[in-house]
Amino acid sequence: MTETTGRCLCGAVTWRFAGAPVFTGFCACDNCRRATGTEHNSIIVAAPGSWEIVGETVAYEHVADSGNRITRHCCASCGSPVATENSSMPEMRGFTAGGMDDPSAFEASLFVYHAKKAPWDRAGAGCTTFDAMPPMPG
Repeated sequence: MTETTGRCLCGAVTWRFAGAPVFTGFCACDNCRRATGTEHNSIIVAAPGSWEIVGETVAYEHVADSGNRITRHCCASCGSPVATENSSMPEMRGFTAGGMDDPSAFEASLFVYHAKKAPWDRAGAGCTTFDAMPPMPG
């Protein structure tokens, strides 16, 4: 079985999940852009019961424009974004693809809030695009 692993910048928080991701993609909503400090969030979503986070995180919760509650987990030591919870799929976890130990394993399949994509954002070729948040699996 495939295992995907990652960590924060300082290494105090590690994460892993077994099996194939539920989905991978980019999100260019205002919240994801601001939370990551980049043009979009690159995420890899793990199935319920397949994931583990080890180490101390701090959480920030907000309501997205979709109406879903989003909880972002960051390393308590270095502040790196680690994982995201979405109330529409509460048992799944979205992990920040930039924290993957093997980032070459990431290939985005969808791009949400594509309509909000910055004009200089070149990502997303070959992705299925959505102008807003589509219904989530789960």
